[in-house]
Amino acid sequence: MAKTPARKSSPKANVAARTPDPARELEPVPVSNPLLTEAAIHADLKPLFDAVVMVSAYSIAIAERYPDLLALKESRGLPEPEDWPGSQALGRDRAQYAEWVKAEREENAQKGRSVGVEDFQEPRWTGLMREWSWCYMEWCAAIAKAKELAESPAVAAIMDAGESRPTRRWTTQTIIDLDNLAGTLHPIQMGGVDGLGFIRRRLPPLPQEFPARAEAVRERVGELRAIPRELPPGFGPPSGGGSENGDAEPPPPPGDDDQPLAPALTVNQSRVLQTMAQFDPRTLVSADAIAAGMGTAPPLSPRTIGPIVRRLILLCLAERPEGNRSGARLTTAGRRLASKIAD
Repeated sequence: MAKTPARKSSPKANVAARTPDPARELEPVPVSNPLLTEAAIHADLKPLFDAVVMVSAYSIAIAERYPDLLALKESRGLPEPEDWPGSQALGRDRAQYAEWVKAEREENAQKGRSVGVEDFQEPRWTGLMREWSWCYMEWCAAIAKAKELAESPAVAAIMDAGESRPTRRWTTQTIIDLDNLAGTLHPIQMGGVDGLGFIRRRLPPLPQEFPARAEAVRERVGELRAIPRELPPGFGPPSGGGSENGDAEPPPPPGDDDQPLAPALTVNQSRVLQTMAQFDPRTLVSADAIAAGMGTAPPLSPRTIGPIVRRLILLCLAERPEGNRSGARLTTAGRRLASKIAD
């Protein structure tokens, strides 16, 4: 008769003695976002849209996980050397636990039983540090990816159409916003590319400008979503034809006999449309002028108005007949729609 192996003591007791609070396994789980499955995004903008969404998602994850680190520091102090991911003590505990699990399974197999065994439970500090480090590195990667995609000619053809000043182009401003956000938690400031140097530095507060920088990038999500998935016929990047400034001429507005369906506009888009309708039809107005003309209602910033005007141009509700330097004005279709909204 085969001798039953002696039952080995569980190293779980040693681990628990070092971490009195209930521990949990905290393996990195990819940050998901339902916007990544959103279909109503122009195909040339979808990769950048996804990247900016993930920058925003990881920014939120960083902001939400950091208070957990601060709370643990307050209640338990900074992590001990054996709590750090990759420490020899943690590796030894994991190996001992693996041996115990193996012995348990062999013993139960000989008895014809199948029992579940819990996974190794890391100390609370270890799990939180793994989560924090993983989110930080993914955040850095998402920013780098978004910057790369923002430089795509296909993106520039849509988002920079009609803008001749490099510093005012949407792509330029987006890259600046991404650089500003990345600068708040630069690896030099974080003590390394894994972000764990922040913990070695006794967990200082996150930079005060981090929320504002993250919000500036998050606004780009809405601006990309505002572009129609199907651009109007005749839209394209400047090609040397069309107007004197090389801007592509938008197609003429549909006639009254065509009875087109009015495009769906958001509240802010409708406000900009109606404000532009207050100006003389021959006047080319800037984003600053539109903001100043919004009356007593809470005005929109010129930075918010700019993308809205671009969407109105894409919908053939506005035009830049003399180039972007001179502002924009409503087309006949735009004024017709503004009067219908007013009614």
